[in-house]
Amino acid sequence: MPFLKKFLSLFICSLSIFSFAQNDYYNPMVDSTADIVYDDRFATILLEDTSWQFNFPVIDLSKNNSLQLSFDMLTDEVYDIYVSFRPCSPTWELLNEPISDFIDGFPENPIFDYYFSRNTLIPYIHYSYLFPNDDIRFKQSGNYLLTVYYKDKTTNKYKKAFSKRFVVSEQNLLVNAQVIFATDVNEKFYRQQLLFSFTSPNIIFNNIYDRLYVCLMQNARWIDAHCNIQPSYSKNNVVFFDESAKNYTTFDGNNEFRYFDIRSIAYQTGNIAKVIHESETVHIFLIPDISRRYTQYLTHQDINGRYFISNDLYSNYNTESEYYYVHFSLKSDPISEGAVYLIGNFTNYQISPKYKMQYNYENEQFELTLLLKQGYYNYAYALVPNQTNNLKISYFEGNHSETENEYQGLIYYKEESDRYFRLLHVFTISR
Repeated sequence: MPFLKKFLSLFICSLSIFSFAQNDYYNPMVDSTADIVYDDRFATILLEDTSWQFNFPVIDLSKNNSLQLSFDMLTDEVYDIYVSFRPCSPTWELLNEPISDFIDGFPENPIFDYYFSRNTLIPYIHYSYLFPNDDIRFKQSGNYLLTVYYKDKTTNKYKKAFSKRFVVSEQNLLVNAQVIFATDVNEKFYRQQLLFSFTSPNIIFNNIYDRLYVCLMQNARWIDAHCNIQPSYSKNNVVFFDESAKNYTTFDGNNEFRYFDIRSIAYQTGNIAKVIHESETVHIFLIPDISRRYTQYLTHQDINGRYFISNDLYSNYNTESEYYYVHFSLKSDPISEGAVYLIGNFTNYQISPKYKMQYNYENEQFELTLLLKQGYYNYAYALVPNQTNNLKISYFEGNHSETENEYQGLIYYKEESDRYFRLLHVFTISR
């Protein structure tokens, strides 16, 4: 049986690669390298570390850990679905280099594991893919783009479903890091600053201003990551990023995330205002939100923008959780200086029409409705100023240095003999 499965995998991969050449439809060199959903039938897309679902998605070459990709397709028809992997530079440009330098096995593989939803109002098929596996292993550290695509039943061509970023790291540095209130006296009440240093027992760091590339992220958001941060100095093979790097290592504190809980709708809790049952679906209206821009900071536990799927009735939440229409509203006057977006991990922090809120003049509020799976969600609101792609989270959420945020640091290095930047280490630290 294992031999048969392996044979089928090889056969289907060969067919899919041949089809790409014949149709010339799927060209990975022109794809976007952001976290993007191309087809709205694909929902609840999660890429998680199997050791803990809230870990930043990184494959540690020293431990050979696994990542679990899972998603739903909102249909009751089975499609031929594939996943591809492409290496990227630290700036997320696709590398036009031999794939064999980075991957041992096949860069494209079929997804065989799927299950139909059970007794749900809206039917769907739940897919999952665990990697690395016998068909794909990673040889080179760095950034990678995962793209899922499917064969369209009408055109018989391959179409993109979505893409997700993840990284492969060597985890071979000794890192010392802390999060403090901003050292600038004018910013200490609303901004946070990272101080960190690192060294290696195996690498001698030379020409650090040209060979190092460092990125910092708040709550795993790539969209507003601080990258190409110049180190302060190096001493005895220890590289320091101290107060002098504050222009690049300081972040708005923002606020704790808002939340809603739709694991059960038997009773109104978790910020639910009302529930309306229809014959084929359910509408959940959240309690209208207000701006927290000028409110006092109040601490409460959040999960830093993440979400997880669960329900209170059934044990198999992957296939027995319902999809509900969730109605968001934000009380506000009309705004002319930009557009209002709903943000969180479940939106990929995309500046997309799907997550842009529309103003209701009668109700004097911004509104948005999304189809979401049962679970627990963190979310926030952001203003995107006109003519920009910048998320201004503090506009509605306020800005506090006391906020509990999680930071990720990614340290890349390219030695003189290296052809590509290596990702030496990923660290995570919370305030």
